[in-house]
This record gives sequence, structure tokens and C-alpha cells, in this order.
Amino acid sequence: MKLKIVISLLSLLVATFASAERKNVLLICIDDLRPQLGCYGHEEVISPNIDRLASQGVRFDAAYTQQAVCGPSRLTLMTGVRPLGPWELPAKFLKDEWITLPRYFRKNGYTTVSVGKIYHQYNDDPQAWDLGPWNPWKDKKFESWQAYVDPESLRIKAQHRREGGKNGPLFESPDIDDSAYPDGMAADLAIKHLRAVKDQPFFMAVGFVKPHLPFNAPKKYWDLYDPATLPMPKRKELPDNISGFGATPLLVWNEMRQYAGVPETGPVSKALTRQLIHGYLACISQTDAQVGRVIAELERLGLRDKTTVVIWGDHGFKLGDYGAWVKHTNLELDTRIPLIVSSPGRTAPGRGSDGFVETVDVASTLAELSGLEIPVHWEGSSFVPLLDQPDLEWKRAVFSRYHSKDSQGQDAEGSAIRTRDWRYIEWRNRKSGKVLGRDLFDHRKDELESFNLAGDPRYGDIVDELSALLADGNGWRSVRNALEAEMAK
Repeated sequence: MKLKIVISLLSLLVATFASAERKNVLLICIDDLRPQLGCYGHEEVISPNIDRLASQGVRFDAAYTQQAVCGPSRLTLMTGVRPLGPWELPAKFLKDEWITLPRYFRKNGYTTVSVGKIYHQYNDDPQAWDLGPWNPWKDKKFESWQAYVDPESLRIKAQHRREGGKNGPLFESPDIDDSAYPDGMAADLAIKHLRAVKDQPFFMAVGFVKPHLPFNAPKKYWDLYDPATLPMPKRKELPDNISGFGATPLLVWNEMRQYAGVPETGPVSKALTRQLIHGYLACISQTDAQVGRVIAELERLGLRDKTTVVIWGDHGFKLGDYGAWVKHTNLELDTRIPLIVSSPGRTAPGRGSDGFVETVDVASTLAELSGLEIPVHWEGSSFVPLLDQPDLEWKRAVFSRYHSKDSQGQDAEGSAIRTRDWRYIEWRNRKSGKVLGRDLFDHRKDELESFNLAGDPRYGDIVDELSALLADGNGWRSVRNALEAEMAK
């Protein structure tokens, strides 16, 4: 009996010690943020807080999302599973047999917290959270995530709806405090929750909506920039010879045309393009300030050395590039994302890594950093070794998907592979599997992806090689298996 008591006490001590050593997780999700930050070499962008975090961890220069749209990209992050179709609904993944990232941490004794936009549907995965999910759109002050506060913006929105439109203006810049907007409210609540959970291991996900349209930010963030000095799009036309599915008007314009002030047809003016770029950067700086507030509280509470902090953008974004806007393609600008990981004791501070990583890998990485086994059905590969040695040889390729229709209304699923030298996109009929179009871009010479080479017979062998890799379970299985086999040597 005494022996059993001693064993029980020892077990309790071991469990308590293990709990005390476990790292917390602060996962910061940012909507529509492309890698246009100071730490990514964009000196025009004022993002000191995210830049500081990058100086404390590893900045991933070749990080990619699985699908350039909010819902599927966030599902991939939170489930560790690649999207299987064009518009996956949460219910398909959030069944009992699937354990999501926050559910897994909760199961392993972490207090889990959700603030702001994490999943695309704000009340998804309620079993995952001890605190939340919370979003400011529950407040009747805001009709939606658009969150206009300027009376003139609200007037324009009402008028636009009477005329058959949907949304208000593309931007506003009222002279208000941060906390008058949803992202400021989210930062306020995240700080409050940090104080509540500081004495226990926690997994906290904090989601900021900006720089998603509309580009609404307090005036002080607009005042940080001189619009006349901001870089304009390098290429204003679609890639030469692009396939009919590559960038259709529906995909590159549909979201923008819902806003008041956008022409019903044709491009926006140069002056409006400059205003929109100005607004996008103002929103980045606004979000950066909220990130800084949350991390400052983490430090004030003495938790920074015990907490893995991740900055993740759900997908890229076009700012007049190709004469197009927002996301919704398989191109580099829409699939490449910012990703920064700072895990005390496990990261090479201030280093960049050009190893290929993907959204699907984040869940497995956080599990390993926290000393947890990786669930067998999670499809991503932990990139923890890159945190210690950012220059390691890593994945051969990454993959993304998007669906499209051509001008004749044909429906196709596009699968994209990005290697060090190439981006190849294959468009197939979703029912028959017949190849309907191909796009191939040579990143050795054409970082802007300005010319499709897929129809050139000189590149036939490259097309065949990349197509075969895609055919192998959309390519990811052979890449992951090869990686794991290499790591096991």
C-alpha cells in the first residue's frame, strides 16, 4: 500500500514537472497578409513589432498555403489536413474521429483560448475551447467583419445597398482609438485572457482581420505613410499566354466589385490603386500594433521565455498586380504567405529559412515543440529542425489547389506544385479528370510569373515530371515520405 502511495506521488511529481516545462503556444493569425513586412525586406512597410518577433525567431521565406482563400486555409491550419475540394465546409472535418489542433492541446491539459478570426466560421469547433470562441461581430455595434465606424462610410454603404450593391466603401480613416475597431477589441480581450491563464499551460489563438478589405484603420496609421512614395504594381497585365483557368475575371475581381466606388467593369484608376495600397499598408501597421500589445503583455507577465509565438498569414494577396486584386488564384502572389516562429531555446534568432514549408505543417510543428506526439492523421511534416538549422535541405516542393471556370463556363480543379525552379499548375475537369489547361512558370528567370511556358515543347519533360508528382496523391505523399526517409537515416 505504501509502495503504491509512493508511486502515485512520484507520478504526480513527474506530471507536475512535465506540466511546468511545457511551452505555451500563442498562435497569431492574420487575414489577407502577404509577406510585405519590414522583416521580409519591404522597407516601405512600418511593422516594428512583427519585425522584432522575427529577430527573436525564424522567418520562413518559402512558406505557402494550401488554398488561397480564408475558409480552407484556416481549416488546413487547424486540422493538419490538406483540403480535398474547392470549398471544404468545417463540418466535414470537425467530427469526433478528427482531432483538431486546439482540441489536441486541450486533451493534453492545455487551457485553450480563441479570440477573433481563427476559423472562417467564427463559432466552429466549440469543443476545442475553454475560453471562446469570441469575435467582435457578436457585438451589435458591428454588422459584420467590415466594421465601419465613420458615419459617412455607413451612409455610403446604405446607399450602395439601396442601389443593389453589397458593401460600403473600400476604406476609411477616422481619427479614433484602436479599440474602436474589432482588431483592437480582440487585442484587449487577448490581454485579459493572458492574465487569466498565466499560471497554467495554454494554447491561445488570436485572429486579426486586417489587412482584409475594406482597408479601415485609424488615421494615425494612414499618417505613417506618404502615398506618393509607395511602390506600385510591377506588372499590370495577366501573365502572357496564361491558360483560360489561370486568372479569370470572376476569381480576381468578384470580391472587389462588391464595394462601393469600384467600377462595374474594367480596372480601377491609378489614383485609386495608390489609395488602396496606402490603405493596405495602414492596415498592416494597425495589426502590427495589436500584435505588439499582445506580446508586450506576454513579456510583462514573464511568459515570453515559456511561450512559442507564431505569426501566420492565411494566404497572399494582389494589390493591382496583374491588374487584379485580392486572392483566389494558384499563383505565387496568392499562395505565398508570411510565417514566423519564435520558440525560446529552439530557434536561431533573426535567421531566415528558404526551406519549403506549408500551412499544413504548422500543427505538427507546434505539437513537437510542445513535447506532444503528432496525431497519425495529421498530414503535415514538423519543421522543427529548420528552427535550429534554418539552412537544412528540406522539402523538394509544396502544393496548393484552387478551382476555376473558364470563359465557356467549364469547371476545373487546379493543382499547383512549387519547386525551387518552377511553378506548375494543372487544371482538370472535376468529374472526368481530363486535363483542360496547364500553366508553367520558370522562377529562375521569371519571379513575377509573367509568361506561361506550358505550351512550349522545349519544356515538355519538365511538364511531364511535375505532372507525375502531382498525380501521386497531389504530390504531397511522395514528398513527405521522401523527407521522412531522409530524416531517418
